[in-house]
Amino acid sequence: MVLDFSTRAILHAKCVVADRRTALVSSANFTEAAQTSNIEAGVLITYEPFVRRISEYFETSCQRLLKVCKLQ
Repeated sequence: MVLDFSTRAILHAKCVVADRRTALVSSANFTEAAQTSNIEAGVLITYEPFVRRISEYFETSCQRLLKVCKLQ
């Protein structure tokens, strides 16, 4: 996947990856409304090849962002 930083994109899903073996992808925010009023959904992923791909995506995105911001 090639990221094009010349266009604006927003990933609203929240993702937590643990040890590149398990990931949680969810729409939930850590706000009172999200916890008490909203209907949120999430999925726990344990298929390691997919979790590794998610990790690589975020690692690559972070590295590119650091370069664009001249922080690396």
